[in-house]
Amino acid sequence: MEKEKLKLIEILEERFQHYHEVLENGCNDPLWADGVNLNLIRNHIIIAKRNIEEVFSAEDYPDVYYRMTPEKINDDYMAKSDEIREKAKEVLDMFNSYFYLDELKSASYYLDKNQLLETGIGSALCLIKYLDEAIKEDDLVGMRRLAKNSVHKMKDFEKAYENLREINMEEERQISLFEIMMM
Repeated sequence: MEKEKLKLIEILEERFQHYHEVLENGCNDPLWADGVNLNLIRNHIIIAKRNIEEVFSAEDYPDVYYRMTPEKINDDYMAKSDEIREKAKEVLDMFNSYFYLDELKSASYYLDKNQLLETGIGSALCLIKYLDEAIKEDDLVGMRRLAKNSVHKMKDFEKAYENLREINMEEERQISLFEIMMM
């Protein structure tokens, strides 16, 4: 029984710690704002306190039990919102300054949908479009998600360009063979 009590105390302490971490630093949830996650953690705190009430006698409640349960927070709350906005703008600028971006954009006019998908060009161009829209709409969750792992995403741009070069080289080889046959 003592192990169970210690575990319940530990769980409640962890829930409070997690709440304060998310309140200060936010989380990395790709779909939900920090406020939604904070309210979920708040519910976990409430449940942890109820579990203590079931196992402990009232006079033996641990100190952590008496910590104030956080108030419900606005679901749209986002920690470090200014940093998220700044990072999103920096990442969008980085994407838009990619040296071969114009070639990727022009390829979207002559490649079919499957080629755009297979090369990664469609994904790269959509990423720029969606990040730009998220910034314009002040969609902090979208900005956080789309700006995350920007270095890795830049490698996807480079891979898309390499794939485009391979397609263009293949077309040049086919044209050369056709020219040879016409002689």
